[in-house]
Amino acid sequence: QTRQGVVKDGPNQAPKPDHLAILINDALWLVALVVTVYTALALASFTMDYPAWSRSVDVLDQAHNLGGVMGAYLADIAYYLVGLSAWWLVLAAVVLLVKSFHPLSLQPAEPRQYRFLWGAAGMLLLLLASPLLEHMLWRHDLAEALPVGAGGLWGRFLAPVFAPLLGLSGSLIVLLLLMLLGISLLTQVSWLVLVEKLGMQLEWLWLKLVKRPH
Repeated sequence: QTRQGVVKDGPNQAPKPDHLAILINDALWLVALVVTVYTALALASFTMDYPAWSRSVDVLDQAHNLGGVMGAYLADIAYYLVGLSAWWLVLAAVVLLVKSFHPLSLQPAEPRQYRFLWGAAGMLLLLLASPLLEHMLWRHDLAEALPVGAGGLWGRFLAPVFAPLLGLSGSLIVLLLLMLLGISLLTQVSWLVLVEKLGMQLEWLWLKLVKRPH
């Protein structure tokens, strides 16, 4: 008599995720994608001619934000606080969307889990350093284009305090280093690895050009 046993997963076989959990994760991912696109459209179509949180103006030509009234207020608050550095939030959202996108048909050989605490630390570094750098470089150029000017409220108050401590050149160097560190933590990609790969590609291209018959 043949006995039918239950086939169990081997030690190297990962358990299959629950179907309901997959649907919920996919739905949340799509919601996050829609929110990210909506925020980017609201920031990109921002104009000082439309009434928002920081001001009240007469709307003559109905210059609406692509995100509507909510988008106008969202962009106004973001630019008011950190200036153009608000776009780092969009970049962070894109990074999270890319890192969290794992099709079931693609199983990486060596999965690398994204560390959200590192990403959050990188985002904080960017929001700390970028508005200050923005205010130091473009405070005159963006004075009338943003609610509080370049760098927003954060850059406007901290840049005059930070710059005298290290001088303009020293402040720019330190802020750039902090931003590079923030980008590295956010994307969790090593700059040294990128430079090494870039060097290898340039070396390969040079060898191809040298060995190319004339």
